[in-house]
Amino acid sequence: MNFDPTPEQQAFLDEVRAVVREDVAPRAAAWDAEAAWPAPALASLARIGALGVYAPREHGGRGLDTVSYALAIEEISSELPALGIAVSVNNSLVANPIARFGTPEQKKRFLEPVARGRTLGAFALTEAGAGSDATRLSTRARREGDGYVLHGEKVMVTSGGPAGLFVVVAATDPDKLGRGLTVFLVPGDARGVERGERDAMMGLRSADVRTVRFDNVRLGAEHRLGEEGRGLSVVIESLNAGRVGVGAQAAGIGRGALDRAAVHATRRRQFGQKLGEIGPVQQMLGAAATELDAAWLAVLHAAQCRDRGESFSADASRAKLAASAAAVAAADTAVQMFGGWGYLTATGVERFYRDAKVTELYEGTSEMQRIVLAGSLTRG
Repeated sequence: MNFDPTPEQQAFLDEVRAVVREDVAPRAAAWDAEAAWPAPALASLARIGALGVYAPREHGGRGLDTVSYALAIEEISSELPALGIAVSVNNSLVANPIARFGTPEQKKRFLEPVARGRTLGAFALTEAGAGSDATRLSTRARREGDGYVLHGEKVMVTSGGPAGLFVVVAATDPDKLGRGLTVFLVPGDARGVERGERDAMMGLRSADVRTVRFDNVRLGAEHRLGEEGRGLSVVIESLNAGRVGVGAQAAGIGRGALDRAAVHATRRRQFGQKLGEIGPVQQMLGAAATELDAAWLAVLHAAQCRDRGESFSADASRAKLAASAAAVAAADTAVQMFGGWGYLTATGVERFYRDAKVTELYEGTSEMQRIVLAGSLTRG
Protein backbone atom coordinates (compact mmCIF):
# COMPACT_ATOMS: atom_id res chain seq x y z
CA MET A 1 0.00 0.00 0.00
CA ASN A 2 1.43 3.36 -1.04
CA PHE A 3 1.21 6.14 1.53
CA ASP A 4 3.23 8.67 -0.44
CA PRO A 5 1.19 11.84 -1.06
CA THR A 6 -0.15 12.33 -4.57
CA PRO A 7 0.93 15.55 -6.32
CA GLU A 8 -2.41 17.13 -5.38
CA GLN A 9 -2.11 16.07 -1.74
CA GLN A 10 1.49 17.28 -1.58
CA ALA A 11 0.58 20.65 -3.09
CA PHE A 12 -2.11 21.13 -0.45
CA LEU A 13 0.23 20.01 2.32
CA ASP A 14 2.80 22.54 1.12
CA GLU A 15 0.18 25.29 1.43
CA VAL A 16 -0.68 24.17 4.95
CA ARG A 17 2.99 24.03 5.90
CA ALA A 18 3.50 27.58 4.68
CA VAL A 19 0.65 28.82 6.87
CA VAL A 20 1.92 26.85 9.86
CA ARG A 21 5.45 28.15 9.38
CA GLU A 22 4.47 31.78 8.86
CA ASP A 23 1.28 32.28 10.87
CA VAL A 24 1.21 29.56 13.54
CA ALA A 25 4.70 28.58 14.72
CA PRO A 26 5.87 32.11 15.66
CA ARG A 27 2.85 32.66 17.94
CA ALA A 28 1.90 29.15 19.10
CA ALA A 29 3.66 29.27 22.47
CA ALA A 30 2.26 32.72 23.28
CA TRP A 31 -1.27 31.72 22.27
CA ASP A 32 -1.01 28.70 24.55
CA ALA A 33 0.43 30.69 27.46
CA GLU A 34 -2.26 33.35 27.14
CA ALA A 35 -5.06 30.88 26.38
CA ALA A 36 -5.72 33.05 23.33
CA TRP A 37 -8.06 31.98 20.54
CA PRO A 38 -5.90 31.76 17.35
CA ALA A 39 -8.30 33.65 15.08
CA PRO A 40 -5.60 34.98 12.68
CA ALA A 41 -4.31 31.45 11.99
CA LEU A 42 -7.84 30.17 11.37
CA ALA A 43 -8.37 32.96 8.85
CA SER A 44 -5.16 32.00 7.04
CA LEU A 45 -6.18 28.34 6.95
CA ALA A 46 -9.63 29.28 5.67
CA ARG A 47 -8.04 31.11 2.73
CA ILE A 48 -6.40 27.90 1.51
CA GLY A 49 -9.52 25.77 2.02
CA ALA A 50 -8.34 23.92 5.13
CA LEU A 51 -11.69 24.38 6.89
CA GLY A 52 -13.47 22.46 4.17
CA VAL A 53 -10.80 20.06 2.95
CA TYR A 54 -13.05 17.32 1.59
CA ALA A 55 -16.27 19.29 1.29
CA PRO A 56 -17.38 19.41 -2.37
CA ARG A 57 -16.09 22.29 -4.45
CA GLU A 58 -19.60 23.20 -5.52
CA HIS A 59 -20.43 23.88 -1.89
CA GLY A 60 -17.37 25.94 -1.01
CA GLY A 61 -14.95 23.16 -0.10
CA ARG A 62 -11.50 22.30 -1.38
CA GLY A 63 -12.85 19.03 -2.83
CA LEU A 64 -9.89 16.90 -1.71
CA ASP A 65 -9.88 13.63 0.24
CA THR A 66 -9.58 12.31 3.77
CA VAL A 67 -5.84 11.71 3.41
CA SER A 68 -5.38 15.41 2.62
CA TYR A 69 -7.43 16.23 5.72
CA ALA A 70 -5.24 13.97 7.88
CA LEU A 71 -2.05 15.48 6.45
CA ALA A 72 -3.30 18.97 7.25
CA ILE A 73 -4.39 18.18 10.82
CA GLU A 74 -1.09 16.43 11.58
CA GLU A 75 0.93 19.38 10.30
CA ILE A 76 -1.11 22.00 12.19
CA SER A 77 -1.03 19.97 15.40
CA SER A 78 2.75 19.64 15.33
CA GLU A 79 2.81 23.33 16.31
CA LEU A 80 -0.57 24.15 17.91
CA PRO A 81 -2.77 21.14 18.70
CA ALA A 82 -5.63 23.38 19.87
CA LEU A 83 -5.84 24.79 16.37
CA GLY A 84 -5.68 21.29 14.92
CA ILE A 85 -8.79 20.16 16.80
CA ALA A 86 -10.76 23.27 15.82
CA VAL A 87 -9.99 22.58 12.16
CA SER A 88 -10.75 18.87 12.60
CA VAL A 89 -14.16 19.51 14.18
CA ASN A 90 -15.13 21.99 11.48
CA ASN A 91 -14.27 19.46 8.77
CA SER A 92 -15.36 16.10 10.17
CA LEU A 93 -18.11 16.86 12.67
CA VAL A 94 -19.81 19.79 10.95
CA ALA A 95 -19.08 20.08 7.22
CA ASN A 96 -18.95 16.30 6.75
CA PRO A 97 -22.43 15.40 8.09
CA ILE A 98 -24.04 18.30 6.23
CA ALA A 99 -22.37 17.15 3.00
CA ARG A 100 -23.44 13.54 3.63
CA PHE A 101 -26.97 14.00 4.96
CA GLY A 102 -28.02 17.55 4.11
CA THR A 103 -30.58 18.68 1.58
CA PRO A 104 -29.48 20.89 -1.33
CA GLU A 105 -30.91 23.89 0.53
CA GLN A 106 -29.00 23.00 3.71
CA LYS A 107 -25.78 22.59 1.78
CA LYS A 108 -26.18 26.03 0.28
CA ARG A 109 -27.26 27.74 3.48
CA PHE A 110 -25.07 25.98 6.04
CA LEU A 111 -22.30 24.00 4.33
CA GLU A 112 -20.90 26.73 2.10
CA PRO A 113 -20.09 29.26 4.83
CA VAL A 114 -18.63 26.51 7.06
CA ALA A 115 -16.47 25.03 4.29
CA ARG A 116 -15.21 28.47 3.26
CA GLY A 117 -14.42 29.35 6.87
CA ARG A 118 -16.80 32.28 7.01
CA THR A 119 -18.72 30.47 9.76
CA LEU A 120 -17.04 28.20 12.30
CA GLY A 121 -18.87 25.03 13.25
CA ALA A 122 -19.21 23.17 16.55
CA PHE A 123 -20.55 19.70 17.38
CA ALA A 124 -22.80 19.51 20.43
CA LEU A 125 -23.27 15.93 21.63
CA THR A 126 -21.77 15.46 25.11
CA GLU A 127 -23.83 16.21 28.20
CA ALA A 128 -23.09 16.17 31.91
CA GLY A 129 -24.90 12.83 32.19
CA ALA A 130 -24.18 11.37 28.75
CA GLY A 131 -20.70 10.90 27.33
CA SER A 132 -19.68 7.56 25.86
CA ASP A 133 -23.32 6.45 25.95
CA ALA A 134 -24.79 8.87 23.45
CA THR A 135 -28.18 7.14 23.39
CA ARG A 136 -29.39 8.57 26.71
CA LEU A 137 -29.40 12.28 26.06
CA SER A 138 -31.40 14.68 28.19
CA THR A 139 -31.54 17.34 25.46
CA ARG A 140 -34.99 17.19 23.90
CA ALA A 141 -36.49 18.37 20.64
CA ARG A 142 -40.28 18.26 20.67
CA ARG A 143 -42.54 18.72 17.70
CA GLU A 144 -44.44 21.98 17.59
CA GLY A 145 -46.40 22.78 14.47
CA ASP A 146 -44.21 22.32 11.41
CA GLY A 147 -41.00 22.60 13.43
CA TYR A 148 -39.33 21.76 16.71
CA VAL A 149 -38.49 23.30 20.07
CA LEU A 150 -35.00 22.38 21.27
CA HIS A 151 -34.14 22.43 24.97
CA GLY A 152 -31.08 21.15 26.81
CA GLU A 153 -27.48 21.71 27.76
CA LYS A 154 -24.30 20.46 26.10
CA VAL A 155 -20.91 20.47 27.79
CA MET A 156 -17.31 20.60 26.57
CA VAL A 157 -18.33 21.96 23.18
CA THR A 158 -15.17 22.58 21.14
CA SER A 159 -15.27 26.04 19.47
CA GLY A 160 -18.42 26.73 21.45
CA GLY A 161 -17.63 30.43 21.84
CA PRO A 162 -16.83 31.53 18.29
CA ALA A 163 -19.12 28.99 16.59
CA GLY A 164 -21.69 30.39 14.20
CA LEU A 165 -23.33 27.00 13.64
CA PHE A 166 -23.99 24.11 16.01
CA VAL A 167 -24.67 20.53 14.96
CA VAL A 168 -26.84 19.45 17.91
CA VAL A 169 -27.91 15.92 18.77
CA ALA A 170 -31.20 15.67 20.67
CA ALA A 171 -33.76 13.06 21.63
CA THR A 172 -37.04 13.34 19.75
CA ASP A 173 -38.31 10.04 21.15
CA PRO A 174 -36.37 9.30 24.37
CA ASP A 175 -38.00 5.90 24.94
CA LYS A 176 -36.41 4.57 21.75
CA LEU A 177 -32.86 5.49 22.91
CA GLY A 178 -30.56 5.27 19.86
CA ARG A 179 -33.52 5.01 17.49
CA GLY A 180 -35.00 8.19 18.90
CA LEU A 181 -32.15 10.64 18.23
CA THR A 182 -32.31 13.47 15.71
CA VAL A 183 -29.67 15.97 14.58
CA PHE A 184 -30.34 19.68 14.12
CA LEU A 185 -28.47 22.58 12.53
CA VAL A 186 -28.71 25.48 14.96
CA PRO A 187 -27.42 28.94 13.99
CA GLY A 188 -25.27 30.49 16.67
CA ASP A 189 -27.41 33.62 16.75
CA ALA A 190 -30.70 31.76 17.19
CA ARG A 191 -32.81 33.04 20.08
CA GLY A 192 -32.30 30.83 23.12
CA VAL A 193 -28.68 29.84 22.41
CA GLU A 194 -26.74 30.68 25.57
CA ARG A 195 -22.97 30.20 25.91
CA GLY A 196 -21.36 29.58 29.28
CA GLU A 197 -17.96 30.73 30.42
CA ARG A 198 -14.96 29.28 28.65
CA ASP A 199 -13.67 26.13 30.37
CA ALA A 200 -10.22 26.25 32.00
CA MET A 201 -8.35 23.17 30.83
CA MET A 202 -5.18 21.23 31.52
CA GLY A 203 -4.11 21.44 27.89
CA LEU A 204 -5.29 22.80 24.54
CA ARG A 205 -5.39 26.18 26.26
CA SER A 206 -5.95 28.06 23.00
CA ALA A 207 -9.07 26.04 22.27
CA ASP A 208 -12.46 27.55 23.07
CA VAL A 209 -14.36 24.85 24.96
CA ARG A 210 -17.47 25.63 26.95
CA THR A 211 -21.01 24.69 27.94
CA VAL A 212 -23.75 25.74 25.54
CA ARG A 213 -27.40 25.82 26.57
CA PHE A 214 -30.32 25.67 24.17
CA ASP A 215 -33.25 27.28 25.96
CA ASN A 216 -36.40 26.45 24.01
CA VAL A 217 -34.82 27.25 20.66
CA ARG A 218 -37.44 27.23 17.93
CA LEU A 219 -36.36 25.57 14.72
CA GLY A 220 -38.12 24.98 11.42
CA ALA A 221 -38.16 21.51 9.89
CA GLU A 222 -35.48 22.74 7.47
CA HIS A 223 -33.04 22.75 10.41
CA ARG A 224 -33.34 18.99 10.89
CA LEU A 225 -30.36 17.13 9.42
CA GLY A 226 -31.45 13.78 8.05
CA GLU A 227 -34.58 11.94 9.06
CA GLU A 228 -36.22 12.19 12.45
CA GLY A 229 -35.06 9.33 14.67
CA ARG A 230 -32.10 8.50 12.41
CA GLY A 231 -29.62 10.77 14.13
CA LEU A 232 -27.44 7.98 15.49
CA SER A 233 -26.23 7.13 11.98
CA VAL A 234 -25.26 10.78 11.51
CA VAL A 235 -23.37 10.72 14.82
CA ILE A 236 -21.53 7.49 14.00
CA GLU A 237 -20.44 8.72 10.56
CA SER A 238 -19.30 12.02 12.03
CA LEU A 239 -17.35 10.47 14.89
CA ASN A 240 -15.67 7.91 12.65
CA ALA A 241 -14.37 10.70 10.45
CA GLY A 242 -13.52 12.71 13.54
CA ARG A 243 -11.43 9.87 14.96
CA VAL A 244 -9.25 9.98 11.88
CA GLY A 245 -8.77 13.67 12.64
CA VAL A 246 -7.97 13.07 16.30
CA GLY A 247 -5.53 10.35 15.27
CA ALA A 248 -3.85 12.84 12.96
CA GLN A 249 -3.85 15.46 15.71
CA ALA A 250 -2.22 12.99 18.10
CA ALA A 251 0.41 12.07 15.51
CA GLY A 252 1.18 15.76 15.09
CA ILE A 253 1.48 16.25 18.85
CA GLY A 254 3.87 13.33 19.07
CA ARG A 255 5.98 14.59 16.18
CA GLY A 256 6.11 18.11 17.58
CA ALA A 257 7.34 16.80 20.93
CA LEU A 258 9.77 14.27 19.49
CA ASP A 259 11.29 16.72 17.00
CA ARG A 260 12.11 19.06 19.85
CA ALA A 261 13.57 16.23 21.88
CA ALA A 262 15.76 15.12 18.98
CA VAL A 263 17.13 18.63 18.50
CA HIS A 264 17.88 18.86 22.21
CA ALA A 265 19.65 15.49 22.11
CA THR A 266 22.05 16.80 19.45
CA ARG A 267 22.87 19.97 21.38
CA ARG A 268 22.96 18.95 25.02
CA ARG A 269 26.20 17.38 26.28
CA GLN A 270 26.47 15.12 29.32
CA PHE A 271 29.39 13.00 30.50
CA GLY A 272 31.59 14.34 27.71
CA GLN A 273 29.27 13.41 24.82
CA LYS A 274 26.10 14.49 23.12
CA LEU A 275 22.95 13.37 24.87
CA GLY A 276 21.84 11.57 21.72
CA GLU A 277 24.96 9.40 21.75
CA ILE A 278 24.10 7.87 25.13
CA GLY A 279 22.64 4.38 24.78
CA PRO A 280 19.57 4.64 27.04
CA VAL A 281 18.65 7.95 25.43
CA GLN A 282 18.86 6.38 21.98
CA GLN A 283 16.61 3.57 23.20
CA MET A 284 14.01 6.10 24.37
CA LEU A 285 14.05 8.04 21.12
CA GLY A 286 13.97 4.92 18.95
CA ALA A 287 11.04 3.37 20.82
CA ALA A 288 8.97 6.56 20.74
CA ALA A 289 9.68 7.15 17.05
CA THR A 290 8.71 3.58 16.13
CA GLU A 291 5.37 3.76 17.97
CA LEU A 292 4.63 7.13 16.42
CA ASP A 293 5.46 6.03 12.87
CA ALA A 294 3.30 2.91 13.20
CA ALA A 295 0.42 4.97 14.54
CA TRP A 296 0.70 7.49 11.69
CA LEU A 297 0.49 4.66 9.17
CA ALA A 298 -2.68 3.48 10.92
CA VAL A 299 -4.15 6.96 10.56
CA LEU A 300 -3.32 7.11 6.85
CA HIS A 301 -4.75 3.63 6.34
CA ALA A 302 -8.05 4.63 7.97
CA ALA A 303 -8.15 7.76 5.81
CA GLN A 304 -7.56 5.72 2.66
CA CYS A 305 -10.29 3.25 3.64
CA ARG A 306 -12.75 6.12 3.94
CA ASP A 307 -11.66 7.54 0.60
CA ARG A 308 -12.24 4.17 -1.06
CA GLY A 309 -15.77 4.05 0.31
CA GLU A 310 -15.03 1.10 2.57
CA SER A 311 -16.34 0.55 6.09
CA PHE A 312 -13.71 2.22 8.26
CA SER A 313 -15.15 2.31 11.77
CA ALA A 314 -12.67 -0.19 13.20
CA ASP A 315 -9.82 1.38 11.25
CA ALA A 316 -10.66 4.81 12.65
CA SER A 317 -10.83 3.44 16.19
CA ARG A 318 -7.50 1.65 15.73
CA ALA A 319 -5.89 4.80 14.37
CA LYS A 320 -7.12 6.96 17.23
CA LEU A 321 -6.20 4.38 19.85
CA ALA A 322 -2.68 3.85 18.53
CA ALA A 323 -1.94 7.49 17.77
CA SER A 324 -3.17 8.83 21.11
CA ALA A 325 -1.06 6.31 23.01
CA ALA A 326 1.96 7.11 20.84
CA ALA A 327 1.45 10.84 21.38
CA VAL A 328 1.36 10.47 25.15
CA ALA A 329 4.48 8.29 25.06
CA ALA A 330 6.35 10.67 22.74
CA ALA A 331 5.47 13.71 24.84
CA ASP A 332 6.56 11.90 28.00
CA THR A 333 9.84 10.95 26.29
CA ALA A 334 10.41 14.55 25.25
CA VAL A 335 9.93 15.90 28.77
CA GLN A 336 12.23 13.19 30.14
CA MET A 337 14.83 13.98 27.48
CA PHE A 338 15.03 17.57 28.66
CA GLY A 339 15.34 16.48 32.27
CA GLY A 340 14.40 19.19 34.76
CA TRP A 341 14.32 21.71 31.91
CA GLY A 342 11.44 19.78 30.41
CA TYR A 343 9.27 20.85 33.32
CA LEU A 344 9.79 24.51 32.45
CA THR A 345 7.47 26.24 30.00
CA ALA A 346 10.43 27.87 28.25
CA THR A 347 11.45 24.62 26.55
CA GLY A 348 8.05 24.20 24.90
CA VAL A 349 7.73 20.44 25.39
CA GLU A 350 5.57 20.60 28.50
CA ARG A 351 2.62 21.98 26.52
CA PHE A 352 2.73 18.96 24.19
CA TYR A 353 2.74 16.77 27.30
CA ARG A 354 -0.42 18.52 28.51
CA ASP A 355 -2.06 18.49 25.09
CA ALA A 356 -1.40 14.81 24.36
CA LYS A 357 -3.59 13.40 27.12
CA VAL A 358 -6.87 14.71 25.76
CA THR A 359 -6.48 12.63 22.59
CA GLU A 360 -7.09 9.54 24.75
CA LEU A 361 -10.32 11.08 26.02
CA TYR A 362 -12.41 12.99 23.49
CA GLU A 363 -14.37 11.67 20.51
CA GLY A 364 -14.44 8.33 22.31
CA THR A 365 -12.06 7.30 25.08
CA SER A 366 -9.34 4.72 24.46
CA GLU A 367 -11.47 2.22 26.38
CA MET A 368 -14.36 2.79 23.97
CA GLN A 369 -12.05 2.31 20.99
CA ARG A 370 -10.97 -1.05 22.37
CA ILE A 371 -14.61 -2.05 22.68
CA VAL A 372 -15.23 -1.09 19.05
CA LEU A 373 -12.18 -3.06 17.93
CA ALA A 374 -13.12 -6.11 19.99
CA GLY A 375 -16.61 -6.00 18.50
CA SER A 376 -15.20 -5.91 14.97
CA LEU A 377 -13.18 -9.06 15.74
CA THR A 378 -15.93 -11.07 17.43
CA ARG A 379 -18.96 -10.02 15.40
CA GLY A 380 -20.31 -12.92 13.43
